[in-house]
Amino acid sequence: MFTLKECKDMVLSLIDEYSVDGQLIGEADNMDYLNRIPMLVNILQMEWCRLVRMPTSYTITHGEVEALYTMPSDFMEIDKIVKENCEGIYVLNWPDRKTLKLSATESGTYTIHYFKYPTKLTSTSPNTTELDICDEAANISPFKIAALLFQSEKPETSRLLLDIYNSEKKMVINRQTYEPQSVQRAFSIGG
Repeated sequence: MFTLKECKDMVLSLIDEYSVDGQLIGEADNMDYLNRIPMLVNILQMEWCRLVRMPTSYTITHGEVEALYTMPSDFMEIDKIVKENCEGIYVLNWPDRKTLKLSATESGTYTIHYFKYPTKLTSTSPNTTELDICDEAANISPFKIAALLFQSEKPETSRLLLDIYNSEKKMVINRQTYEPQSVQRAFSIGG
């Protein structure tokens, strides 16, 4: 997983690489960029969580009493619910988008598999914070962040970086969302 610091370092490296006349960006400008990067990372994480959903899960142990279970704050959408020691289709009641209702007759242990929203970053987020997007997306995100930072100062450079980002983004989406229809096993006999 990529950290916020790695993302910041990559963005600053791109900014230096595409600076005018090979002049490196000064410390004052770097601080301005560093303060804006977490907000821009948030925008990108929201973009990517819709393109390449991030799965996670949690477990509920439900007793023999009717109860409502509110989904975690990072809940975006449900993937599936698996009841321990149960096979087949199981229909559960969802009174609203973030609440699961279980009756007294539905006791047991449930694993809720869902897709999550990314953790929101702030200017005070530690540099060790891991980005909530796939590594491939994190690897190309600095291109878009640098493009957004350059937008008013260097529009041509901004467009160039954005073109690179969009081209790479298409390939990442294709790789991350491709699901093989079948897998073939190959066996060999060692000698």
